[in-house]
Amino acid sequence: TSEAATAGDAALQRAADRAATRPGFMAHVLAQAGKAQGESWSQVAACLGCTGASARQLALCREPQPGVGQDIVRIARYARADAGALARITSEQQRRSAAVASGPRPQP
Repeated sequence: TSEAATAGDAALQRAADRAATRPGFMAHVLAQAGKAQGESWSQVAACLGCTGASARQLALCREPQPGVGQDIVRIARYARADAGALARITSEQQRRSAAVASGPRPQP
């Protein structure tokens, strides 16, 4: 029924929103990328061609391993996203995360 579908969509949206706060999920990658632009994870997903169900599918995917292009292609196909744009956003966010993890550089 449409009520069950609506309830299921709402549950998936809540799960995607929670995933945005958890490193390791694409929702988190998209949320961090959007933070710099003042956008939500779902707005960034829309820029990749994902809306509605496909945005939630993308959000709930695990973040790909750095340098594993096959993961990006697989995720893009699954969520019907632009693979090139997804690769750029993911690699930029992974570089940002690595820079934060390494901490500030000492001043000479």
